[in-house]
Amino acid sequence: MEISELSKQATAYKKAGDFKSAIQLMKRVEVLMDSDKENEYRAESYCRLPLCIYESGQLDEALEQFKKVLRRFPYNWGCLKRNSVGNLDTPLAYQRAYIYDKIRLVLQREKKFIEAAPYSVLSSSYVDRSQLEFFTLLDPIWRGKRKPKENWRDWMDYKEIKDFLKESPEARSEYVIESAEKLLKKANKLDVLESLKNYTIQLIQDTNKPDETILLELRLLLRGFTQSSN
Repeated sequence: MEISELSKQATAYKKAGDFKSAIQLMKRVEVLMDSDKENEYRAESYCRLPLCIYESGQLDEALEQFKKVLRRFPYNWGCLKRNSVGNLDTPLAYQRAYIYDKIRLVLQREKKFIEAAPYSVLSSSYVDRSQLEFFTLLDPIWRGKRKPKENWRDWMDYKEIKDFLKESPEARSEYVIESAEKLLKKANKLDVLESLKNYTIQLIQDTNKPDETILLELRLLLRGFTQSSN
């Protein structure tokens, strides 16, 4: 049975409330995707399994599965290209941003707002980081050139990214913490917002910092705040 057919069957099981059968099929799909050397599967496809595991009531197991998905998208995965609707897409940045946002989602649904905030920041910082990746790749091609008659979309993308990067780190950090701010508000912990913003300003200027370090630092920042406020 093909991947698409198995996926549809797994979705049907999930909608019917048969999570055990759905999870079993999704694991089979995962094996088939890993063995498929002709197609490139994105994070969205791999995240279906941990999301289903979560919906079955297994939060801890779902979080472990998300970690496995992250390992499928290492830092050298993919290359610059356009997605199905024609927009520029850096596979690595957006794959990891997508995964971290889904972790944020399940924690938020559990009302673990403080635990979800670091993943929100990390997801948004990957989107910001992607702009730097775009600029690095496009700048040598379009620097100093006028809008061409052909291939103008690349030129327009370059101009928009260049304008975006002219924004100060302070302005860019506002976007990165936008979702996290909502989480902190739900947790009634807005007093930590200024410290989080200062951290984010430094973060978007250090694109080489490992994800694990970022998560640890954010957890310590939020934990230190919550302990001192009690």
